[in-house]
Amino acid sequence: MRLAVFAGIALALAVPAGLGARRVTDGSLSELESSASSQMPREALAAATSSSWYCAGPRGESGTTPGFVDIANRLRREVRGSVSWQNEFGPPVVAALSVPASSQVALASPITKGSFSAADVELEGGRSSAWQASGGPGGETVGPCSPYTAANWYFAGGDADGEDRLIYLLFNPTATDATASITFASSGGVIADPAYQGLFVPAHALVEEDVSARLFSDGAVGTSVTCRRGSVVAFQVELRPPSRSSVTSPARPAGTGAVDVVLGAPSAGPVWYFPEGTTTPSTPEHLYLYDPGSTASTVRVKVGLDAGEASPLTVSVPADSVADVDMSGQPRIPAGVGESISAVVTHGSPVVAMQAVGTPPPSTMSTALETVSNGGTASPWLSTVLGARVASRHWVLAGMPPSITRSGGGAAGGTEATGSGDSRPASAGGPELGGGGGPGLSIAIQNPGRRRVSVSVSRFGEPGSLPGMGHIVIGAGSHAYFGVGVESGMALLITSTGPVVSEEQWVVVGLPGWTASAGVLGSG
Repeated sequence: MRLAVFAGIALALAVPAGLGARRVTDGSLSELESSASSQMPREALAAATSSSWYCAGPRGESGTTPGFVDIANRLRREVRGSVSWQNEFGPPVVAALSVPASSQVALASPITKGSFSAADVELEGGRSSAWQASGGPGGETVGPCSPYTAANWYFAGGDADGEDRLIYLLFNPTATDATASITFASSGGVIADPAYQGLFVPAHALVEEDVSARLFSDGAVGTSVTCRRGSVVAFQVELRPPSRSSVTSPARPAGTGAVDVVLGAPSAGPVWYFPEGTTTPSTPEHLYLYDPGSTASTVRVKVGLDAGEASPLTVSVPADSVADVDMSGQPRIPAGVGESISAVVTHGSPVVAMQAVGTPPPSTMSTALETVSNGGTASPWLSTVLGARVASRHWVLAGMPPSITRSGGGAAGGTEATGSGDSRPASAGGPELGGGGGPGLSIAIQNPGRRRVSVSVSRFGEPGSLPGMGHIVIGAGSHAYFGVGVESGMALLITSTGPVVSEEQWVVVGLPGWTASAGVLGSG
């Protein structure tokens, strides 16, 4: 059923004071970046006495891939704590946990009733990170949990064409009941349904809202979750078939949906970064820009190519609306050439940016897919990533977490750097990503600044860098993309001489497609 469209409804916008569009020009964090870093998943300081991570999405439904939460401890001592699992059915399931020094553990959701579960992870020290992994027969999704709750959450690219299931998970880990409303915006205006206004989210509870049956739009929608009372953590879930030929035109057979879960943004912002993307005729790539404010926005989309240059795009985003930028259809972006994206608001309200990419990039990932997908053919699948708000010298990555490697280990491989500062898989030094029948891992690192940087990739608790991954030079405005060989359970630390943005991508044995996750900001 198509909902009535009410134009001119202003949505509440939580933007920290003093944020403005400023470019990174040196090795120091600007005032903008310091403020924006509080709007992203981030490690607590090493001296912190406690830290929390809130996850929602690990599936506990019988017959599907189990849901996991992966917890990484960067401290050189054991960290103890507890995890409280809950969903809409029954009381919480609470268990003690311990994470060894400089290590990572995977926690399987014990909840089997219902489709989704949530986890409240409480630890006694700082420098921890948490990711959630869940899936179904058609694919797997991995993404960071949140270290905070917020009164507002925003999503830029929900698919509301009536064929996929679009679900919002509202998790309230606090001791105070919350009241939240979900409002949608399409290219035609604001969509407000009374069914999603004034939703009661009890303390220590998870609320699922499947909007598929009532929401229909001709394209992508932007979504605002606004709490009138209390605060929550909000995740967007899209259930899709195990293979789909495009981003916007799936055919969803009953019971075969794969899951794509993404954490929302607690505020709109003036700058967004995406370290990796590739467009080909069989690789749909979309950039969604959502303006939840009352003033129209102009966004400059700068594309950094592996080879050559592309002139920036200028995108107009009306107030209370979402713009769908089909990167695959841009003549200025050569097919098959890797890219990074910087989206900067040059006029008007801050925006929220998300990227949706279909089949994996035709560099490392496509080679891996040929070995793990049915019939040796890359199966079109979609991974949705929320952009990064800030560049930083330190990033923590899940690496090859225990949950995603339960089917076997990854492959080894070195890297070589080109003169432009870009990095690609080396021709020697081991099988390519995903070789040997195990999951494959790759890392994308973007340098949005005006000076070249030197980047190193290391394992938790180990001196030095991974073989071939010390002092990788990335030129100004460029990015690097390379396969990584790590053991199961090894989280990774990215360190750089200047601010960069990091993302990781996986191929999983026996499942079509791929999944990508933004990194967690390191505490130094």
